Amino acid sequence: MKSRIKKTVSSWLTRGPMNYNLLFAILFLNIYGLIMIYSSSYYSATSLNLPSSHFVTHQAEYLLIGLVAMYVVSKIDYHIWMKMGWIGYGVAIILVVLLKTKFGVGALGAIRWLEFGPIRFQAAEPIKLFMMVFYAMYMAEYGLTSPGKRLVAWVLAGVMGLLLGVVSDNMSTAIIIVGICYIIFMVSQKRIGIYWKVIAAIVVLVAVVLLAIEFVLPITPGENFRITRIRAFLHPEEYTASTGLQAQQALYAIGAGGFWGQGLGQSLVKFKLSEPYNDYILAIICEEMGVFGACLLLFLYGYLFTQIVKVERIACDVEGKIFCTGVFAQVAIQTILNVMVVVNWFPTTGVSLPFISYGGASAIFLLIEFGVVFNIDKVARNRKYHYEAVKQINKEEERRKHY
Repeated sequence: MKSRIKKTVSSWLTRGPMNYNLLFAILFLNIYGLIMIYSSSYYSATSLNLPSSHFVTHQAEYLLIGLVAMYVVSKIDYHIWMKMGWIGYGVAIILVVLLKTKFGVGALGAIRWLEFGPIRFQAAEPIKLFMMVFYAMYMAEYGLTSPGKRLVAWVLAGVMGLLLGVVSDNMSTAIIIVGICYIIFMVSQKRIGIYWKVIAAIVVLVAVVLLAIEFVLPITPGENFRITRIRAFLHPEEYTASTGLQAQQALYAIGAGGFWGQGLGQSLVKFKLSEPYNDYILAIICEEMGVFGACLLLFLYGYLFTQIVKVERIACDVEGKIFCTGVFAQVAIQTILNVMVVVNWFPTTGVSLPFISYGGASAIFLLIEFGVVFNIDKVARNRKYHYEAVKQINKEEERRKHY
């Protein structure tokens, strides 16, 4: 019995070295994030009568948990997770439903967190992971080869996005999850003209909504907070005491930083922002590290993206390719949205900057996703080495026949 269990567990494991290029990109981004979290949070911590290192210490603890989880997941054959696609989708639905129970925790007018005793996390973070696993399985099992299969894929993505938007009032996460699914569908098709047309239609619709709010919709007391955010986006100078405060202060920080920045720890804007170590941490980076620091950060993201693409290209099956695409889409969408919000090109959404913003669940589950990416890389490289070894052996056998 023990030998059977040992054999089964051994079959689940994947041996081989880590992809060090991808690992270095992840580590450098996390180190950059820790430095900037401390720089932007020490004042907030002391104002709450906490140690100045409170937030960075907690983030380091989360990262340690995430890195251990990433290493463990990188050792487990990713095909095991892909077989649980439907289970993952079901768990994602359950997590959304639990938000409406006693386990749901509200903050800032929205119920987005789940709390089980000492454990508290934002439900959207594991849901992103489960949706990637589900669609990796779905594309491998069913694909988008018929209108019916495409319809089912879209309906399942839409249901999850709608549930998140309605139940948790978390429209930004709903947009991210639907965006991840959309990019997965797009790269899975040979003819993508219709997808570009849909994107163009969405851009036009957004423009129409902005114009309607600006010139048609009158300002009324107690209007929906999303409409207020859009008004603050269009005229941040008129909402400096409320919704537009963070957007305007972020622009001040970017302008004050110049090219080289004011110096690490020298930000003044962080004294005016409520949580400068979260969604608007890029503004603090721009003020303290300047354009140079922001470009360095974007370079690290670009390097990370190229490494994900390399893993996706060598992945030996559909599941691996789709999952890598999902991870790429998540990091890219969150990064783009966060940057656009900070430079006031998009209304405030509450989207964090991957690996940089403070957040335990975000860091842990993102690292788990990359653990799967590492395993996809290992499996692909092992198959390649095995193929080359067999090919070399066959060549040697052919040579011996001539002697």
